[in-house]
Amino acid sequence: MTKTLVLALISWLVSTLSLAQTRSTYTMPAEWEHQDAVWMGLRTEETQKQFDSVTIEMIRALAPFVRVNLILEKDTLFRDGKGWFTPLGIDTSRISIIRQDPTDYWYRDPGPVFVRNAEGQLAVVDFRYSNYGAHPDSLSERARQHDGIDRDIARRLKLPIITSSVFMEGGAMEVNGKGTLLQVESVTLQRNPHLSKEAIEQDLKRVLGVKKIIWLKKGPADDDRLGLLGDSVLYSVRGTGGHVDEFCRFANGNTMLLGWIDEGEIGTDPVKRLTHDRMVENLKILQQATDQDGKPFTIVKVPFPSINYLKRVVTESNRFYKNVKRARPNVKSGTVLYIVPSASYLNYVISNGVVLLPAYWKPGESEAGKKRDAEVLALFQKHFPGRKVVQINPIKLNYESGGMHCVTQQQPTGKAAAQPLPVLAK
Repeated sequence: MTKTLVLALISWLVSTLSLAQTRSTYTMPAEWEHQDAVWMGLRTEETQKQFDSVTIEMIRALAPFVRVNLILEKDTLFRDGKGWFTPLGIDTSRISIIRQDPTDYWYRDPGPVFVRNAEGQLAVVDFRYSNYGAHPDSLSERARQHDGIDRDIARRLKLPIITSSVFMEGGAMEVNGKGTLLQVESVTLQRNPHLSKEAIEQDLKRVLGVKKIIWLKKGPADDDRLGLLGDSVLYSVRGTGGHVDEFCRFANGNTMLLGWIDEGEIGTDPVKRLTHDRMVENLKILQQATDQDGKPFTIVKVPFPSINYLKRVVTESNRFYKNVKRARPNVKSGTVLYIVPSASYLNYVISNGVVLLPAYWKPGESEAGKKRDAEVLALFQKHFPGRKVVQINPIKLNYESGGMHCVTQQQPTGKAAAQPLPVLAK
């Protein structure tokens, strides 16, 4: 064999191996990259005679920019189909209605996490699902079935499935599309007591194609899993435990938006105090962090909303008494209880040419809240140039421990593999 032939053979082998590696390496695109669709949980009001108002406003804002795949569970709702939307002035050609049973309105968390390789082929990462860190023995059959929601969508789209050993919800991850992933210790470590931090990192790098993982400590106090704060006055919080999409997001490859409360805003509010202290700690982590290329980040502080909590009085005759008594045995009848929503401007949704931004002020409320909404709108218009920013009030979802980002999951532009595999295992 001549030297020239040997060199040619070596070159061919190297290029073939490189191509094979490229095809098998999937990465999670940033949310601002072009999308083929947005998957979205859909539900009606309790009477099932009209849509949830937040849902309608979201569909109305998204449909001109991206196909919206609406997930329905009930047969009765499914049969009515797109007829609901025509009277609302929504272009039904931009909507697909898909039945999935069981499903979850908070679709980001158990839904499909899409990744893409260099050839533009998509796959779905199948994270394990524990219903927000519940003990396996306490999971209902329905909650167990939610673990298969992402696999079901992958099969419908004929996409490969990449299995992960990590318990993870979609709202607990944020990427810059360049190789950096944000994680929160209070969420991911709580969900995975069976894994070391190093093992979690290794698995996330494999399935999401990231090179660098930045660990934040905790999220805002109003997103804690369940708790009562305060003494003579109580504050009730209930959330995910600190999903990153509530308080820290990428605006672009090297700019982070971090939720912030100034010292002067805290007053006697223990929720705001805890949130402030946690964000100060997270800011220090981010200031010392670098991206996948060793470069520092630009960090932009975004204020939390100015919210008036729901006020209740705990008495033996109302439904709050038993729950409060269980957590605080010495509570007295007549104690004031504030119910705190998981409210944040950073639980926004971004798609092709549009950003759905939370806004909270309503006529009759303090002008301070109106001013806050306007300040954040200007900030988003600055950091998302060329996109229409649509303000929607998600407070109804916030009181249910979620937000607009939580009910959506983006599908990046891509294609199915020529011969999709049923599973791409470790």
